[in-house]
Parts: sequence; C-alpha cells; structure tokens
Amino acid sequence: ASSAINSLQSVVEEKLLKVTGAAEVHPLQVVGWEGVFGIMITSFLVLPVASAIHGDNCGKQENIYDTFDHFKNSPATVVLFFSFSLSISIFNFTGQQVAKYLSAVHRMLVSIVCTISVWIVQIIIRYAGGSSDFGEDWSQYSWVELLGFAMLVAGTLAYGTSAPQTSD
Repeated sequence: ASSAINSLQSVVEEKLLKVTGAAEVHPLQVVGWEGVFGIMITSFLVLPVASAIHGDNCGKQENIYDTFDHFKNSPATVVLFFSFSLSISIFNFTGQQVAKYLSAVHRMLVSIVCTISVWIVQIIIRYAGGSSDFGEDWSQYSWVELLGFAMLVAGTLAYGTSAPQTSD
C-alpha cells in the first residue's frame, strides 16, 4: 500500500511541476505543502492514534510528553531534530527538481541509490569501524536485501529506458 501511495504521490508531483502557464507550481512550494500536510496528519491523526495504542514507551506506543521532555533535557536532540528536518527538506527539494526537469522515474532511481548507499555505509561502518555497536550486520537476509535492491534498480532502469516519451 505504501509503495502504491508513494508512486501516486510521485506522479501527482510530476504533473504539478510540469504544468505550464499560470498553474505551474514551484518545487519549494510542493515541498512546503507536503510538510504542512505531513505535520497536520501527524499531529491530528497519527500521534493521537499512536498515543492510544498500548506499547513499551511508558505504557503507550507513542508518548508525546516524553518526546518534549527529551527536547527540554537534551540540546543535542533538538539539534539533531532540526538537522534531520533540514536534510529531509533539501532531499525533497532536490527530488522535486529532478522530477521537474527529468521525470518521477529518475527521482525514484535517485531515491533507490540513496537507500542503497546508506545500507552499504552502514555495513562498512559495522565491519570497518572496529566496534560491533554501530552499523548493520551482514546476515542471511542481506542477500535477499541485495537481490531486492538489484531488482528495484533493474526494474526502474528498464521502465525508464522503455517508457514512451510524452510531449507534456
């Protein structure tokens, strides 16, 4: 379901970005509206539901008061939160630029490459760092993950090179 929604989102974004004339939407505007809707959905739907579900975090799945307590007591957490928010904003803006000037397929390919890069770096950190506390273990399922990445890239490349070119 998430892949279908993500694909639909990419197609809608590309259509918004490639409309010519007065209806054209700037990539920063798309990222901004996605952020506004994301904050609204998270604040008014996801957090209340997650706070009502039983879990390991003080008896709840999500405890927003505990989150604010962490922010209050840890300046490093606040810096990491804003750094993460800024990096995601830059990543999304860059993705919008790719979709505007190339296509949503190219944007998805860049996203896949980012995911693969993070995965590879995590494995390198695990085995080259000298500490087993960080990074990701290479397990029996890593081969399946590697095969999945290869299939994603192959499928995206096959679609991207065989898709009919439109003039819109």
